[in-house]
Amino acid sequence: MNSRHCLNCQAPLPSPFCGQCGQSAKVHRFTLAGLLHDVPHAVFHVERGILATLAGLLRRPGVTINAYLDGQRVRFFNPLSLLVLMAGAYAALYNQPFLLSILEPLFDDSRARGHITGMLGWTTRWYSVLLLLSVPLMGGLNWLFYRQQGRNVAEHMVIMAFTNAVSTLLMILPLYPLLLALHWSGWAGAQRWMGMAWLAVAFITLAYQGWAVAQVFAQQKGTGLRGGGSMLLMCLLAGGVGVLGGVLAMR
Repeated sequence: MNSRHCLNCQAPLPSPFCGQCGQSAKVHRFTLAGLLHDVPHAVFHVERGILATLAGLLRRPGVTINAYLDGQRVRFFNPLSLLVLMAGAYAALYNQPFLLSILEPLFDDSRARGHITGMLGWTTRWYSVLLLLSVPLMGGLNWLFYRQQGRNVAEHMVIMAFTNAVSTLLMILPLYPLLLALHWSGWAGAQRWMGMAWLAVAFITLAYQGWAVAQVFAQQKGTGLRGGGSMLLMCLLAGGVGVLGGVLAMR
């Protein structure tokens, strides 16, 4: 379909793309051949955006996040969309009985084991919602520590969305395959090692978040101390929510 006006917003079309909404001037009718042509392009385009964003966040989180905040939006995947994708993948993979009891062998008391299982089950079922709700809370806490660094609360929420998405990815890869391998091994001590691996990766994710935030404000004095204080408060907040969820799940 060729037109002198954009079919999306009706603006004049002086170029191959609409200057008002960005839609292409060439819009074709949907056909089977057209769909077969468009699907691979759409899939690989999205994958490139996700992979490039995740690679940047893992290697140079400060450069990547600052570039996004400073206006380079097309190059990177939307932080909230990325967070939802990672959270959905985590909830789908970890909502399994043998994974919900991986920390039980670390506690001798049966009541404590029950609380741990209840906490993990509750947080896994509601992981996507909890992660999204945590973004404004964590963004606000981070802003309190870095309020003199020139970023507003919304920008700190973007920082937290990006870092939480990567932290969730780290809880999936390489942890999930390792837990599956230990579970399928049939080894008597596998469950205890599963719990230790889970705790180790959880610590690594927290370390990543502190490092990533420090990288965002790497040019500012006192960044490391502020980052440590910010992460400590966030850990206490997350732990409190998890314990509350576990208590509610036991009732």
